[in-house]
Amino acid sequence: MVLALIMATFTFGLLFWGRLSTVFAQQNSGNGNGQVECPSLNNTPGVNPSDIASCLCGKLPKPNVLKPTYAPGKDKSGNPITYIVGDVNWDPDPDSFTTAGDHPSTAWVNVTSSDPSDCPNLGRVNIGTCTWHIYTASVSGPASRIPIYGGPNPIQGSATVTLNPSPLPTGETVTVSIGTIRGDGSATFDDGSTSKTITQTTTFNIRRKANSNHKDNIQLTACSSTSLFTVSTWPNNMYCTLASTNNNYGLTVTPFFESESGNQSDLGNVICQEQLVYGSISNPPFSIPPNHTTLPVSGTTKYYPGSGDIPIWGTNPEGFIDRHGLDPKLLCRNLLISGASVRG
Repeated sequence: MVLALIMATFTFGLLFWGRLSTVFAQQNSGNGNGQVECPSLNNTPGVNPSDIASCLCGKLPKPNVLKPTYAPGKDKSGNPITYIVGDVNWDPDPDSFTTAGDHPSTAWVNVTSSDPSDCPNLGRVNIGTCTWHIYTASVSGPASRIPIYGGPNPIQGSATVTLNPSPLPTGETVTVSIGTIRGDGSATFDDGSTSKTITQTTTFNIRRKANSNHKDNIQLTACSSTSLFTVSTWPNNMYCTLASTNNNYGLTVTPFFESESGNQSDLGNVICQEQLVYGSISNPPFSIPPNHTTLPVSGTTKYYPGSGDIPIWGTNPEGFIDRHGLDPKLLCRNLLISGASVRG
């Protein structure tokens, strides 16, 4: 009897424990050990390359960045937990670098959790560091105007491209170029080329090639640094000849100009301005201005030519006609060219 009772109790105990084991297993079926499993890193994040040499012109090139990835974890109930990886950030931002030198910056991402209560947000996760070795280029010269002087292809000006550092990091170069940005006109380096590659601070000789028909339409460029200039020949040594008299208004005078290059055809894109300045002239028809100041007619301007290019100066000079009845010698002495400039 006692034995039967012991056996019955033992059998009931086994059944009860089996029931408890089944319930416990169902509650922890997510991981089998009752523990939360957070996501785990399953790759090797990094930055490649870790060093970049670049000229400071516009946005700097960026390295390739491999962001971290994570295998999902599980909560106590077996539900998945994931990490969400944000966009790549840089500290400091490479776009803020404005000077030559070595500038390191660290790539990082913000990592958040789908279940912060069981697996907290990771926040900032650093990926790797890249160092930018930045160099700069600065153009100075040539003068704002390069004239055309005698000789088949003379050197008219010079320009210096200053690199910092100089020489550049190993393997780095800067391209320096000359180009026409609008209209006509051109210039070259002293060897006739329009592009040079340099690795250190260099001074270049500049040759004119053709007159500009717009002001500041030729550009020297190195990285983001530029310099504008004009190829232009100016007239000089103006002189006048008497064309006719007794034309109801006095006389007609024809002005002529020489070219500073020695070739009048080089004046093809130049416009001159007539500026009349008279001293005291008794009436009629003029009254004497106070203190021998210029008369009201002084400063009257007329352009020659009125439009179009002029191949040879002096062949069609009707633009300069004075009708004030003065002696031509006096007129020539007082008819001044206030300046000449290229159109544009």
